[in-house]
Amino acid sequence: MRLILTLSLIIITKSLLFGQDGTWSIDSLAQIEAQNLLKKGITNEVIVYSSGCTGCYSLDGNCQCSDGLISVYIIWKQNDILIKRLNCCYETYGKPFEAENLLNEFLLEQKQIFNSKFEFDYITPHDDFFRIRLLTRDSEQLIRMSSVHFDQNTEHFTSNMQQPAKLYLDKLREAITKAEKSGFTRRN
Repeated sequence: MRLILTLSLIIITKSLLFGQDGTWSIDSLAQIEAQNLLKKGITNEVIVYSSGCTGCYSLDGNCQCSDGLISVYIIWKQNDILIKRLNCCYETYGKPFEAENLLNEFLLEQKQIFNSKFEFDYITPHDDFFRIRLLTRDSEQLIRMSSVHFDQNTEHFTSNMQQPAKLYLDKLREAITKAEKSGFTRRN
């Protein structure tokens, strides 16, 4: 009887931890890490950028990601601007991120970025998603975007492409791509 109860609790706990959409576990790790940076007084603001593909699966060497293709980047200022990458297979050490102007721009324009409004004509079970979250000691803000917002065959394409969040997203993705090319050091 104890064995059945224990196994049931393990199954229920695992289901709750990993959620139905598979993004909960990685986002939760990033959220915890961001909160720790803030609580320890290491920084005043943390940006958490998540991107991924709904309905996709990733193979990374020996790692099979049941969470799908999701990467989360944590960006904070600690003397220098630092960035850290998490995905379902590994995390990296924080490394210098040549994006101080980008961080300053984000903090100055955060109201416009988080007030961006996106419209779309359809929903698809397979699309790319992007989330930018700003955490401070007192608050948290989130903006969500999807590739369906940027489909040039829709009537909302021009309006969506001009939203402050989309303009910032493009700059952020370019800076992250540059950081990816110079490499991250994986943690074991």
